[in-house]
Amino acid sequence: MEKIINNSICMKTHYCDFCRRPMLLGGYYTLRDGLEQCKECYSTAIDTQEEECQFAKVTSSLIIGLMQTYFRIEIDVKIDFDFVTADEMAKLDGKIFIPTPNFDGRTLGRAVKNHYGYSIYIEEGTPERFAIMNFVHELAHIWQYLNWNEDEIKAEYGEEDHKLVYEGMATWVQIQFLLLTKYDQYIDLARQNEKSELMREDAYGWGLYNFKAKYPFVDAPEELSKTPFNTKIWPEVDSKWPIEKPLMKPKN
Repeated sequence: MEKIINNSICMKTHYCDFCRRPMLLGGYYTLRDGLEQCKECYSTAIDTQEEECQFAKVTSSLIIGLMQTYFRIEIDVKIDFDFVTADEMAKLDGKIFIPTPNFDGRTLGRAVKNHYGYSIYIEEGTPERFAIMNFVHELAHIWQYLNWNEDEIKAEYGEEDHKLVYEGMATWVQIQFLLLTKYDQYIDLARQNEKSELMREDAYGWGLYNFKAKYPFVDAPEELSKTPFNTKIWPEVDSKWPIEKPLMKPKN
């Protein structure tokens, strides 16, 4: 992947498009699609063909194994995997990616189910820890495709709010997975991601808010008894669990 280092002092603060940190002095890298990356994220970025192959063939298999162990689930299907540019990722959503000096919110991964089977796409140049988190999120969607009936969820929550269920769970899974690894860098990322996601006013933020309330995060696999994988999202009796936009943001 082509990268350009910018060592000049910036008149305007630029923000890393991965970790969101300001990059005022000391330089940053510009990816070929216009994304900007700080030096720390660059140091672990998956941006060569060899690194992409390593992630696709080895790391992804390890993640799937840990997912199945942590959450006591099975993901027994062939999943095609590829890295794509921010431009290509945007096109998968029918959008156009326009880079800015600010943090550019965008789709970082995509799980696809079609007549060919199942595929996962991750943005190229992603630092490894973010790639792992995004891959886990998309794996959760693959599990949903295999185990959920989308028509039933739409009937329960409505055409619009059913996305809160899908994205809320997948976001919950990516954070809980990182917490269970017991590695400081992943735990730190999980806490940062939890905070940033809960500030979002969309299906990801509102969805996570509700899933966290129903399934509190734990620090060890043995503490993980009730999860969205083994429990119905809504109770079988009494009123259904409401998918609601919180009236005020959680403080933590």
